[in-house]
Formats: sequence, structure tokens, C-alpha cells
Amino acid sequence: QQQEQQQQATGQAPASVEGVLATLAAYADEPIVAATFQVQDGAGRVMRGVASATVEMMVSPSPKLAALHPDPVVGSCVPHTQTGLCSISLQNLPAAWFSTSVPTGPGNELSVTFGLQSSATRHLLGTVATFPQFAP
Repeated sequence: QQQEQQQQATGQAPASVEGVLATLAAYADEPIVAATFQVQDGAGRVMRGVASATVEMMVSPSPKLAALHPDPVVGSCVPHTQTGLCSISLQNLPAAWFSTSVPTGPGNELSVTFGLQSSATRHLLGTVATFPQFAP
């Protein structure tokens, strides 16, 4: 039965993607946002053998940080054909988002959204706080 389900979840277009945000805070000396994703079929089973699917992740600044640098940062990954997993690590976040000229406190955050590149639908994965100082 497991082999049958595995076969059913192979060779189809992915219906959805699930993600886990690995970064909760980004610092001036570690301006990184990372996440891991897994593509699934309509029944929620892991998709295998889907080389044509691409997962896209976008990191957008809050209005407070957008005043310093408004453009989002986008990355993508192609899921592994056996596990349906892929990871994105965005390390090119604008230095302006970590500026010491921004008062610390609420509003110093980045929104992380994701979805299949072939779809206009995007889901909020979470938010990442930004800090102008070095990581603890």
C-alpha cells in the first residue's frame, strides 16, 4: 500500500508546498534568512520525482525598514527528486535593513512568504526580527 501511495504521488504536478522557517532573528553580522520546503500532492503526500517544480521564497521589509530599502529579496530551490525537500538560504539581505540609524523595537522585521513558482499563490511562512548589532 505504501508503494502504491508513493506511485500515486509521483509524476504529478505538485499541489502544495509546506515550509519551516529556520531563522527567527537576523543580525548585522549574520544577515541570513533560511527555510526548508517540501512539495506535496493534493492528498498531502510527499511528491517524489518532481524535477520541474520550483519553490520560491520572498523576504520583504516592514514599512519601517522599507523606508531604507524597499525591494524584497527572492530565492528559489528545486525539490530533491527522492525526498521532495529543498532549502533556501538568502544571504544577500540589504545592509540598510540592519542600519544602526533605525531605532530598535517594533517594526524591525522581515516578512517571509513562499509558494510554487508556477502559482501566484503565496503563503506567509513567518517573520524574522532584525537587529543592527552582532549576533549573541
